[in-house]
Amino acid sequence: MADFDDATDPAFGAACNRLAAFTLPIPDGATVDEASGLTEADLIMILRHLHATRRTVEVLSIEEAVRRHGPGLPAEQAVPVTSWSDKELVAQYERTGGVPGNEYGDRLLDEIERRGLDL
Repeated sequence: MADFDDATDPAFGAACNRLAAFTLPIPDGATVDEASGLTEADLIMILRHLHATRRTVEVLSIEEAVRRHGPGLPAEQAVPVTSWSDKELVAQYERTGGVPGNEYGDRLLDEIERRGLDL
């Protein structure tokens, strides 16, 4: 039986070992699932690739993510300004107060000017 040891993720290592135990008794070249054409060789290749390319993912609390990466954008700032109608674009810009140096407001103003709109 294969020995997929994964000290960083014991559950993943154990799952790989269970899949290997399922796969190894299947005769070489056998089709595991007729409908999809999945073969014993497919299962082995997938298992080896998944195990070889595994990586540890660090899960952060919201507080830690904000500390490391800063706060996210408000929802309206995450939407591409090019997707808004002229009226929506001008309304969003007016909400920023039109203060120069506001990165979001400047981005909106650039789009307003690109479209040739009047404020």
